[in-house]
Amino acid sequence: MGVEFEAQLSAWNKQISQRIDEAQRLREAVGQLSASAESAGGEVRVTVDGSGDLRGLELSTRAMRTLSGPELSDLILGTVRTAQRRLATEVRAAAAPILGDDSGSMRAMSAGLRARYGSDETGE
Repeated sequence: MGVEFEAQLSAWNKQISQRIDEAQRLREAVGQLSASAESAGGEVRVTVDGSGDLRGLELSTRAMRTLSGPELSDLILGTVRTAQRRLATEVRAAAAPILGDDSGSMRAMSAGLRARYGSDETGE
């Protein structure tokens, strides 16, 4: 093998190692995140984990007594979506120091979060 080829292989190996390290650090950071939201009237409170999965749901007695099934369902789903958008904001904040604010990886991750959860609360 030529010297140039060996140098290129070494550079690729370094880049791959850096990407693996970034992915591991990002996985650890996101794994520790959660986000919560409460409906405007306080009837529903939810918590989602770093994957956006529902991990907590609290319903007020008033909600269970005064809302119809479809109304309560819509309120729960809307509150979960709010929590997921908040999570997306937190994920971006946690990822920025790891990936770099203006990196291609950050832009791709942000696009994926927008596609999954919609725009965040700041409209990004």
